[in-house]
Amino acid sequence: MASTAKYQCANPNCGAWFEARTADRARGWARSCSKRCASIVREKAIPDMFGQKKKGPFAKWVDRKLSQAEADEEMHEEAMQDCTSGWDEGGWRD
Repeated sequence: MASTAKYQCANPNCGAWFEARTADRARGWARSCSKRCASIVREKAIPDMFGQKKKGPFAKWVDRKLSQAEADEEMHEEAMQDCTSGWDEGGWRD
């Protein structure tokens, strides 16, 4: 039977403990507790040819969600400005 040990996940946002075979760890495998954590660690570790980090699917998804939230906030601010722009202390301006 293969020997196993407990290791901490390489994803700094996770840090969960998991059990892995020591032979797999010696090969450089079993560094993360799940495939999701492995993809996050892998995306952060690979620089592109200009020395910047590559953006994998998860990082691109996060960027899309952040930019969508910023666009929604901007649209909300414009709508609020439009609906209150004709008001003045004496009532609506004509």
